[in-house]
Amino acid sequence: APFLKQQFNLSEIGIGLVFLVGPLVYMFTSFVAGRLTDKLGPRYLIVGGFIIVGISYFFIGPAPFIVQKSYLWLTCTAFGFVGFGLAFGIIPIFSDMLQIARRIDKDTSPDVMNGIISGLSSATMSFGEFIGPVIGGGLNQIMIFQMASAVFGELLIVKGLLLFGIMLIDRYM
Repeated sequence: APFLKQQFNLSEIGIGLVFLVGPLVYMFTSFVAGRLTDKLGPRYLIVGGFIIVGISYFFIGPAPFIVQKSYLWLTCTAFGFVGFGLAFGIIPIFSDMLQIARRIDKDTSPDVMNGIISGLSSATMSFGEFIGPVIGGGLNQIMIFQMASAVFGELLIVKGLLLFGIMLIDRYM
């Protein structure tokens, strides 16, 4: 938020509206992500979602090696793509976790399995909501916001590529 205030001289309401773009896009695309998860399976959507979010983070700052000047429309568009990517990166995770759990333990009833996976999913989401700002804030202390945003984007792209590697190993082993 301080970056948006400095860069674009926005009021608190303006900053709130910029931060609203991502959740609005997430809200509208989460239905599509859920439907595509049922049709295509979760893994490809998760990988694609996290790569989209990672690339988007390069444009939130924007990364100085990509764009030299920040524009409000670019920041809002990047937040929109973050929401889009998160819908495809997060919604399919629950389905993927259920599929994996059923492969590992075929004897547990679906009701028990759903409860365990739901709790685990909520716990990891909460952990991410805690650790993300901690890491982002730490990065912002040692480098400018634009570079910190790019580093965060790189971490998300690496996460997506690691999952893609795990998919390939899982498929061919």
